[in-house]
Amino acid sequence: FIGSGDSVVLSGGVIYNNAETMEFDVGGSGTLTLNDYSIEGAGDCVFDGSGISGTISANLSPSARVIISGADLDGSTITGDVNLKGSTVTTLTDMVITGALDFDTAGTYNLVDCTVEEVTNSSGGAVTLNLTNSTVNTNTGPSITVVSLATVTFTGIPIGAEFRVYDDDLDGNEITIGT
Repeated sequence: FIGSGDSVVLSGGVIYNNAETMEFDVGGSGTLTLNDYSIEGAGDCVFDGSGISGTISANLSPSARVIISGADLDGSTITGDVNLKGSTVTTLTDMVITGALDFDTAGTYNLVDCTVEEVTNSSGGAVTLNLTNSTVNTNTGPSITVVSLATVTFTGIPIGAEFRVYDDDLDGNEITIGT
């Protein structure tokens, strides 16, 4: 436990080779900075607290998972499953997750520059997942809506000119503008 006002920086890593749970718990105004911290062979790894930030490389014991509760682990690579607890963290950026990413709280979440093997929902409610330059290979659900966001820029169209967008995939569904 890192208490209020305390500050810790971890670099390098640990080879745990033990299925015991590792807990990184930061309270109050304490901070824990992870500099490319590598965790091998551990059981569940819990990152609890908004004062935790940095990147990890996690390759845990079979059936173990990384549990993120308020921590900012953007840029991390996790070989295995991740459980995103609560609604404190709503955006994950530049992450690679080779297992399932589970949401235990209903709501809207954003994946930016991420690659995720599978998404699951244990919240009991609806989850909307906005993808920006991200890939989700399997949506196991239940009740997960995956939205691929894209920015389209038109150049050379004079102000006030009319232009049309056609649905050319021949599926009979109209294109909806503005949603």
